[in-house]
Parts: sequence; structure tokens; C-alpha cells
Amino acid sequence: MLRRDGQVQIPEKVCEDCGVLSDISSDGQYLLYYDNPSTGVSAAKIPSGETSRIVSSGRFPISDPRFSPDGRWIAFHAITGPVTRQVFVAPFRLEGAGEREWVPITDGNGMDRFPAWSLDGNVLYFVSERDGFRCIYAQRLTPDTKEPMDHPMDVYHFHVARRSMMNFVNAEMARLSVARNRIVFTLGERTGNLWMTELSR
Repeated sequence: MLRRDGQVQIPEKVCEDCGVLSDISSDGQYLLYYDNPSTGVSAAKIPSGETSRIVSSGRFPISDPRFSPDGRWIAFHAITGPVTRQVFVAPFRLEGAGEREWVPITDGNGMDRFPAWSLDGNVLYFVSERDGFRCIYAQRLTPDTKEPMDHPMDVYHFHVARRSMMNFVNAEMARLSVARNRIVFTLGERTGNLWMTELSR
């Protein structure tokens, strides 16, 4: 790794067999990761490498945890069935948050996943296939408890085959990144050409 002053810095191992890295807290103090196959979410303290299981479930595999901007909450989705995913928010505590403390953000009836926080932590964006296409939605949250307010909002729909969030083999590519005035995401783009030839007898 090359530092700003041009010196080479050797990377340091934070933890052993930590699973799939998913996020880093805004203060740079904790890494979020989940097991693969997923049985829960853990946090690793930087630089000590001390780990804590902060979310686990005996019913659902858990994936893609993301810190809220203030570091007090994490958002994630649970794999609730073969064709269903549900987005939740839970308080971030090193002693863990049980399922009773999870705040359901979506209803669990569709494929809702890959949550991403707004910069103020009061809106949660996510990818959903609730209308038969993979599109972007947003849910406003109460500032203190992160309970959903009203219904999810449509942010952007991709209902054409040429440019679609369905056009890649690995759905993990559908993750979102949110900035102050924009959302960054991956689209698969397909193009085609028509050809004609004369048949010879």
C-alpha cells in the first residue's frame, strides 16, 4: 500500500477468517462482516482485531450489513425464503441485538435487499423486485427509532431489457452507494444487431 508521502506501508491483518467484509464505520473503528454461508453479522475492532457477534438468527441467513452514518445502527437483509428477502435495521451494540430488536423496514413478501443509508441516516435505499423488475426504492425512517414512515417510495425503475439491473449473472452487483445528491449503481447493458444475407441455391 502506498501512502501519501510515497512510503510503502505493509497491510496489517485485522482478524483471522473474518468472512465477507461489508462495511467500515464512519469513525474507522469497526469493520462489519458476515459469514459465508451466513449465520450472522460480526464487528471487528480496529486495530486490535477483537471480534463481537452483533446480529445472529437461528431462522434466517443474514447478508450485506451496512453501518448508519452515525454508527448507531446497522441495516441488513435476511434471506427469508427461496424468492424473498427482507430488509431490517438493528441497533449496533457489541453485546448484540436479538431478533426482537430488529426493526422491519420491508414487509418480507418480495425480493428486497442491499440496503444503503442516506447521509443523514433518515432514509434507507434498497433494491427490490416487487414489481417484477429489479428497481431502486427508498424508505423514510423516524430519526430516533428507525421505524418506517409511510410506504416505500419509488426512486428509479428499470423496466427495459437494454439497460437493466437484471442483466448480470451475479445479483451481488446490484448493491447501491449513496452520496449527498446521487446514487451509484451497476446496470447491465445489452445491445444487438440484425444481419441479412442472401441464400445460395
